[in-house]
Amino acid sequence: EAYGFLFFRVDLFSKALQGDAPLAIYLSVLGYSLMHGGFMHIIFNSLWLAAIGKASLVRLTNPQFVVVLVLGSVGGAMAHLLAHEGDASSMVGLSASISALFGVFCRIPGHQGAALPLLSDRVTKFSLGFVAINLIFGILPGVNGSGMIAWQAHLGGFFAGLFVAPLFVKSYRHRY
Repeated sequence: EAYGFLFFRVDLFSKALQGDAPLAIYLSVLGYSLMHGGFMHIIFNSLWLAAIGKASLVRLTNPQFVVVLVLGSVGGAMAHLLAHEGDASSMVGLSASISALFGVFCRIPGHQGAALPLLSDRVTKFSLGFVAINLIFGILPGVNGSGMIAWQAHLGGFFAGLFVAPLFVKSYRHRY
């Protein structure tokens, strides 16, 4: 069986979790985030990354930034796996990783060096808004014209970033 590129396929990764599989299947939890479904997909992800990336780099060191992107990719893959268990759906794109940066941004405000509590007013409102927007664009007919938004992966990445943010708070620093 040929695997081609490292896009994330639910059916193959589910089998990999049950036993031996080629390394490419395990790497797909990261590889899919480096691929995109076309030029517009790259443009949209680039705009979102530019918007949240600079704000995130105020809160994170460069290595931490990369770690958050990786954890967001894995979190997105796991959420997609849970939502699509047993089917042959696939996904590509950096959106889950970018969503993890939003999770970090939500928990670590720019004006203080401590992570906000998970159930604080700001975190709760931001999280509810993030979930609502993803549900609207992911589920409602007509809003998601192509039906190809992996909204579950966005949520998996966001919550990965939200939960790991406190781990990075000690090295918080301002960069100007």
